[in-house]
Amino acid sequence: MISVARIQARDRRQAAIHEAGHYVIGRWRGVGIQWPMIWPTKTPDLNSEKTWVGHVQFTPNIRISAENGRLIGVAGAIAENFTRDP
Repeated sequence: MISVARIQARDRRQAAIHEAGHYVIGRWRGVGIQWPMIWPTKTPDLNSEKTWVGHVQFTPNIRISAENGRLIGVAGAIAENFTRDP
């Protein structure tokens, strides 16, 4: 059985990679992104919920084109996919 500490470390790493994917593609496309952030959840059930979640903060009052929105939106999942343990 995996320890709670390992589950939390894995989730923290995946959340950071996911948000970094959004951030990198947003910056590459010239979208006003200020910073990515992650934080622990208050979830008691480690088996059904992630223990870390995240968000990318955009510059207030900017407009994002539909194309850039789609690229940034999928970038987190793609970044996770490239870094998954075999």
